[in-house]
Amino acid sequence: MSRTVKDSMNPLTWEYRLHGSCFSQIRDPGGNGREAHSLKYEDNEYEYKDVTLTKKQYDLYREQLKKNPRKFIDEDYMYNVLQLQQTPGWEQYYIYPMNPHVLCLRRPKRPSPRCSSNASGTVLKT
Repeated sequence: MSRTVKDSMNPLTWEYRLHGSCFSQIRDPGGNGREAHSLKYEDNEYEYKDVTLTKKQYDLYREQLKKNPRKFIDEDYMYNVLQLQQTPGWEQYYIYPMNPHVLCLRRPKRPSPRCSSNASGTVLKT
């Protein structure tokens, strides 16, 4: 008897790991479910964060994975369909196989507001 091997890179095969308690349980003041945002972390180029989706958001996201061959969702989809509550500029950069209900997001680092440059291009601390 041969076993079928699941495609480990296909996010639609990962949900066998999911159970009810792994989705965000945070409630907004109206009692509706809301996503959970991690603390931000950064490297030299980007700042990163993870967003744990609610069950409803994950179901919408999973439907998009079926339609979108690129697999990553864009910022408009995050705001308009998933209704994530966050500042602009975030992009999905990775789908983590162990936690497909967690969006891995990043955005380019903003320049420090305490530094500015003059006409010659020299950086001045303020």
